[in-house]
Amino acid sequence: IRHGFELADEVLRSRVAHALCASILDTLVHNPFVGIGETMFVYAVCFCPGSDVLTQWRAYSADGGFALGVDFGKVVTRAVAAEFAISKMLYDHQRQAALLEFTLDHATSLFDRLDTQIALLPASEAQDCRNRVDFEVGLSLVKSILRFKNEAFQSESEWRILALLTKDSLTANRLKFRARGRTV
Repeated sequence: IRHGFELADEVLRSRVAHALCASILDTLVHNPFVGIGETMFVYAVCFCPGSDVLTQWRAYSADGGFALGVDFGKVVTRAVAAEFAISKMLYDHQRQAALLEFTLDHATSLFDRLDTQIALLPASEAQDCRNRVDFEVGLSLVKSILRFKNEAFQSESEWRILALLTKDSLTANRLKFRARGRTV
């Protein structure tokens, strides 16, 4: 996650002249993980095509562990049926930056068109609208960032199922699991 946030910081700094980018950058500077672990929680299931990928063992099983084999075709079939999202990790720095640039191009264009209408609202409502736009664009960036991984790990060819859930959704008993010690 840190890799993606550092790249987002770099891209946003190059666009700081735009009010939307400046506001999102300000949020990232003051809270680099935008509530992750406090109000938002990331859950991931990682898959590699290899049966014994050393970097995965080193990163995720420091205290021992095991590998599970799954029929990846069935996982993809269920994802296509919209049960969940699955995505291939992006390792190429230029493609990662391009995705953030594309998102910000689209967001700033929409913001510029909306802001003239937002400006007609009472000040407090206008600020609430701008804050909501900031949040939604920031959330879109975070969702992209969760797909980014440093090029050094490209040999993993990793795919991930990702869930970004709010504290409210967790307390609504959407997740059902039991933790015991360090195991789920």
